[in-house]
Amino acid sequence: MIRKELTRDRSGRPIVGCESGKGEVRIFLGAGAHGDEPAGVLAALRLVSRFKDPDDFRFRRVPIRDPAGHVGFLTILSELTGEKPPEKYEELREFIKKHGREIYDDGILLLADYDKVIIAFAPPEDDKGEDAINDRIATAMSESSTVYEELLGRHIFMPANQPKSEGVGLYGRGFTSYVSKSGRLGNYNRFFGSPEAPPEVKAVQEFLDEFKPHYTIDMHEGYDDCFYVVLDELRDGIDYLLARPKVTSLRICSKEELERTHNADAPWDGVIVYKIPDSLAGYATRYGHAITTETGLKAPLQKRITAHMQAFFNLLEVIKIEERVKTVECMVKKAMSERPDDHGWSHVKRVKTLSMRTSKRLGADAFVVYLAALLHDIASEIDRERHALIGAKIAKKILGEVGLEEYAERVAKVIEEHSRGEEPSNKESLALKIADLLDATGYIGAYRAIAYGARKGRDLNGFIKHANEKLLKIYERISKHTRDEEILAEAKRRHEELLRFVEVIREEGF
Repeated sequence: MIRKELTRDRSGRPIVGCESGKGEVRIFLGAGAHGDEPAGVLAALRLVSRFKDPDDFRFRRVPIRDPAGHVGFLTILSELTGEKPPEKYEELREFIKKHGREIYDDGILLLADYDKVIIAFAPPEDDKGEDAINDRIATAMSESSTVYEELLGRHIFMPANQPKSEGVGLYGRGFTSYVSKSGRLGNYNRFFGSPEAPPEVKAVQEFLDEFKPHYTIDMHEGYDDCFYVVLDELRDGIDYLLARPKVTSLRICSKEELERTHNADAPWDGVIVYKIPDSLAGYATRYGHAITTETGLKAPLQKRITAHMQAFFNLLEVIKIEERVKTVECMVKKAMSERPDDHGWSHVKRVKTLSMRTSKRLGADAFVVYLAALLHDIASEIDRERHALIGAKIAKKILGEVGLEEYAERVAKVIEEHSRGEEPSNKESLALKIADLLDATGYIGAYRAIAYGARKGRDLNGFIKHANEKLLKIYERISKHTRDEEILAEAKRRHEELLRFVEVIREEGF
């Protein structure tokens, strides 16, 4: 293992990165962006010290990005003053005022300049921890030009204020914020990609940029006593697998809890979807997949550590699965790229994208649908009438050969049912069926039908007849399968496109 000091924080403590492994797949692991989140730090350190890296992967890790916060508020105060700080609230407040230059004091929030850092201090408020202090700092900056000017370009250090969180406490951990020179209040998990980033963020970003990871995992701590993950978006079947890590040491946050507390889309229990572009994970999406794992600060510390480790090992298994999926995709792309465009690779790509949307709306297993979308037309040039049945058999064979046999039966069933006239037997079959139908209507559907007809000797009159008999009935067919408003709106939009196109053709005299 190679260790490298990336930079030092304002307390003089090193931020260390390490690299290990010789595999082709590059994984970046971050933790400890906030000093009041120790479970990710301890999990990351255990992963380094206790487990041998799998041969498939190459890792870069930065396990402690806020070293001062990790050692704690009282420790840093002691170093700044050369004295042992008291632990009682009123005495500690007076101690901070005595040793620092007072900038602001409204009776709740105290800001004092200690040259290296600004110390922020306030009593705990419910379970808000440092969030409450940062909110008060933002208010003070907006209301006082003096405070605003004093804080520009400065690091701000504050207590964790989490007395109910094991391993954190009131003053046992700290938290570092930063105000950019343009006045933006952030922390060590913001400013990625920004020219105003503090040195601690710049150093981690450079370490990541050199590596260009295929996957980035950032360990954090958050809401209540449960586990959840954050993704910037759900793009393909692998994202859906990444969003469902198998964690047993903590309960999984419910969809309702997450939507209420985070004001973000929670497509199912245990996952929220939103992107913070200048966070580590948000920035890392330029190179590949990125996921943030969150353990609830109210849970016991050991269970939080275990949850992060369980999620990490599960994510490694998902990454191995994606490498197998890439093999399937290369096989399909090679075969389909040689076929006519109306039922070739471009059609498969569109159906993949559409099927991810329909899967989400219908609550289907998106990974199964993703594999089925990849392979649904693999037999279209063998026998058009029986392509679904033949394709299902071919799909089972391919998935078995690449090590995805556990999905083979379900994927085959979805492919077999996608072009039948009767009602699909499961949500996955319905998701693919609707996606395939959507690509057969609208302007794209018209193009595909004309291209296919031209190959079969069908003129534009033949296209109009085909549109009237089949394509213009797709919206009605979809509406019989689902009442989902978003799906129906998309189907109606495409139906109206096709209707306009057919009318134009008719007006031209065909």
